[in-house]
Amino acid sequence: MMICREARARIHPYVDGELGTEDQLALEGHLLACRTCRAEYDSVRQVVDTLRGSKPLYPEPPSLRLKVRTILELDRSKHSRRTRLRAALMSAAFAATLVVALFLPTLRGQRFTSFAAGTHLRYAQGLMPLGVVSEEPEAVSRWLHSHLPFHLALPDYPAEFGKRKSYSLVGARLLKFEGNEVAYLAYTMEKRPISLLVTQNASVIPSRGEIYQSGKLTFHLSSERGLKLISWRDRGLSYALVSDVQVNGAQSCIVCHGSAAEREKFQNLFRQIPPQD
Repeated sequence: MMICREARARIHPYVDGELGTEDQLALEGHLLACRTCRAEYDSVRQVVDTLRGSKPLYPEPPSLRLKVRTILELDRSKHSRRTRLRAALMSAAFAATLVVALFLPTLRGQRFTSFAAGTHLRYAQGLMPLGVVSEEPEAVSRWLHSHLPFHLALPDYPAEFGKRKSYSLVGARLLKFEGNEVAYLAYTMEKRPISLLVTQNASVIPSRGEIYQSGKLTFHLSSERGLKLISWRDRGLSYALVSDVQVNGAQSCIVCHGSAAEREKFQNLFRQIPPQD
């Protein structure tokens, strides 16, 4: 049997047609028996019927529908223009990103050779001490292997070349270029310093200067601050050789490729290939 409190809670849902069949029958039975709840129901019903039967206070002007349609069409047109503008801006941003992505390796390669030239000048002026000082390639190799995240093997140099050019290893140290480890090796030739910088930074792609081909290797020869620079990639490493020694390209490359097997890589160094666009 439904009590008054439960009945009054169901009057509004009943008027709005939201009660289930079971609750509806129970409420109707209660209203027939309870005069107080029936009076409340009649009051609610009267208010709802009055609202549902009421008309607008003001008549709709004939032009209102046209104005509303015009406003909606203008809004859609503005939205369409904003969409087209947003698409154009996104296309321009994508094009700019693509250009940067295409030229970034070239810029990094040029920055690396400039970094190598500046490093050489600091060392030549006595402003950059070495981490290890030794003429023995084995000793320098051991020191480098204990500090670098990549393997760098120092070559065996032809004795006749060293005697003829007073060529020798001096030592090495570690540097940083754009957050990546760089091996710096110091040499002398004809009593002049030679600097070799090596990094495994894959984004450093040599691109500056005249281009020479020797076997599978491509060498880039350029000059900066009165220095001679040779840059190339080999076996996943990027190299930059810097000096002011006036020797030919093959003699300079002996710094890295001193063994007989390695010298085959640059024996035809002077076969120039056209610069790449």
